Amino acid sequence: MSEADAARLLLGAGLISNADIVEGGLTITRLGRRNCNIRVERADGTGFFIKQARNDTTARSVRNEARFLESDLKELRIYVPHVVHHDPRLRVFVTELIPSSTAIGTPKSWKDVTAAQVEELGRAIAIAHRTPSGIQIEGASPTPRGISLLRPGLEFFRDLTPANIQLISAIHHDRPLCELLTDLEVSWQSSNLIHGDLKFDNIVFRDIECAIVLVDWEFAGLGDPRWDLGSILADLLHVWLIDAVNQGIEASDDQNGKREASLFHRISFFCKVFLRSYCANAGKKLDAQFADECLCFSAARFLQTAFEASQIRTDLDLYSVKAVQMAANLAVRRKELSRLLWEADS
Repeated sequence: MSEADAARLLLGAGLISNADIVEGGLTITRLGRRNCNIRVERADGTGFFIKQARNDTTARSVRNEARFLESDLKELRIYVPHVVHHDPRLRVFVTELIPSSTAIGTPKSWKDVTAAQVEELGRAIAIAHRTPSGIQIEGASPTPRGISLLRPGLEFFRDLTPANIQLISAIHHDRPLCELLTDLEVSWQSSNLIHGDLKFDNIVFRDIECAIVLVDWEFAGLGDPRWDLGSILADLLHVWLIDAVNQGIEASDDQNGKREASLFHRISFFCKVFLRSYCANAGKKLDAQFADECLCFSAARFLQTAFEASQIRTDLDLYSVKAVQMAANLAVRRKELSRLLWEADS
């Protein structure tokens, strides 16, 4: 779908008028992702987000997301985009644009968020996990790639890069990591609705204080809630990891150590706030065992992040290597990290 096609689609659906087009008040931007995503914005900040499947491979996940967003989501409704048009024939759906990305003060990374926003995120995910299973989703959420990297199926090898192969080889040469991934395969429970791909890029922080919207529900389905939680923890810890790598290259050991400690303290505190909020709203006991289980899934998420980053490379870059090392450390030192999380304070 081109920019002109997007305008025609919205015009035909009655979502924009001829005047919107003639007067030049629309900004149409194509976003490069696995699907054809187009952002259409009016001068006042309102607009639409269009998602269209590029091929048969992604058509199922796009259809799944559209059906999910059109379901009776009850409490979860305020945390998801609102569908205003769906055309199964064209494999496309349209949601209202969430007016936030250009707002002053909108977080650009986890470094910019507040504890209150992290707390609200925990609440939103808890509500998602207790959403009735009768909503319109197509079966179970796929087993996360980060877990299945231990024993990749034949479909994996079709598009593997040399860097991907290096990553899989590194996993197979780390016994504790292999044992961890095996345990995750065995313990996986398709018990609740999960988002399946939670990360900072799929969280929109609205202009309203602390309000958030969770986007990109293509992989929603019945799955293990600990995967969603571990994904957020991994994404938070990844901020510290990337910063440590960057500063390690540019700064002295003394400067680097102080900066790392300060950022890690903040990230650890956010992890603690997030888990506490989730458990309080999910009616679940927060203890060391539950934190440990979530960190196990964080290790798999780190591997998935490294795999996705290496899909465009011939060799593993420094950041991917560090992500694999972080996963390996979590495999053997989770209890130490759990203790640091419990001790983290505001």
